[in-house]
Amino acid sequence: MSSFNTHQRRVYDEGRPARVRHTNLRSCLVHFAPYGFRATYHHLCVSAGIPKNLEKDPSSLIRAVEEGQVKMSPDRAADPSCTTPDSSGSLTSVPMPTVAERTKHAAFGR
Repeated sequence: MSSFNTHQRRVYDEGRPARVRHTNLRSCLVHFAPYGFRATYHHLCVSAGIPKNLEKDPSSLIRAVEEGQVKMSPDRAADPSCTTPDSSGSLTSVPMPTVAERTKHAAFGR
């Protein structure tokens, strides 16, 4: 199974068709959906202004995935274990969950 960051990098890849990038945005939500999948997806669509015709505003996908990344806990930003392309194409740090966070979230549903 692919990770959030794998799908996030695919959303940033402007060489991919907008529909494929959109599918990867939705795949990110399989890994991180704080409000549940549908509610988080709806929130990102509204806040990033994702149009029905993705070709009209393909950059809305990047806005959405960046907002999803911001919604993650702030202490994840300090973990340099994952990278994503920035506007220049070079790799920059992307937050990853800590072991304590994964354990806490796994235990929360019990």
